[in-house]
Amino acid sequence: MTHKVTIFKNIKETITPYHVELDLILNRIKDGSDSKVLVQKIRKEKKKLERNELKKQLPAICFSGTFNKRADNSLIIHSGIICLDFDGYPNFKLLMEDKESLSKNKYVYSVFVSPSGNGLKVLVKIPQDSENHTKYFNSLENYFNSEYFDKTSKNISRVCYESFESAYAHTQNFGTKYYEDEDRVNQVKGKLRRGVSKKEIRTQLEDTKLDKQVIDSVLNKAEESNNNQTFWIKNDKGTIKKSCVVS
Repeated sequence: MTHKVTIFKNIKETITPYHVELDLILNRIKDGSDSKVLVQKIRKEKKKLERNELKKQLPAICFSGTFNKRADNSLIIHSGIICLDFDGYPNFKLLMEDKESLSKNKYVYSVFVSPSGNGLKVLVKIPQDSENHTKYFNSLENYFNSEYFDKTSKNISRVCYESFESAYAHTQNFGTKYYEDEDRVNQVKGKLRRGVSKKEIRTQLEDTKLDKQVIDSVLNKAEESNNNQTFWIKNDKGTIKKSCVVS
């Protein structure tokens, strides 16, 4: 599946979008074709106010889809990507340690250093489900459980300044799995335990317009969890005992 995103000339431009493939944006970040010099200038600037003014000249990206203009209600199609911010690192060493860890996470598609050099931008693949975008954000906040996780970047048209990082390519994970909302998985697990058929659950999930790949993943994850859980059964003498079934 391809992921189309939106890029604007800068943060002040909100009504002239350009719709491009995600990998084109990531290649721009890697080779610095448009922003390398400016990003390097931003990272050398010690004054925060001056850095913020310089960042306004950078291209602005909405990673979560194609938009008619930069507004939540102007979404055309969700990209299946959410961009998370990790900010406030006390030193660069800790930032790079987190980057290394995040780059190995099964749900992270790409991670790169922000234009300021003080934070990380983390791209995660989620279902193309615009109505539940914020729920996925909240679930990912709980999943990563990091003190550096920016809780404010949950709106679907959240903008991200284009960065530059030549080493970024090593952190792009082409085998990334979709992140499924844990609440949704738990609901499916409960239905399976109550005896609801997989066929019926699949139909219910299809009605939510989830991709087939995501539905398969949710069902498999829920079923695997149920098969491996510990539960109570009666033995031949009528006594309750604990039994673990392993698939």
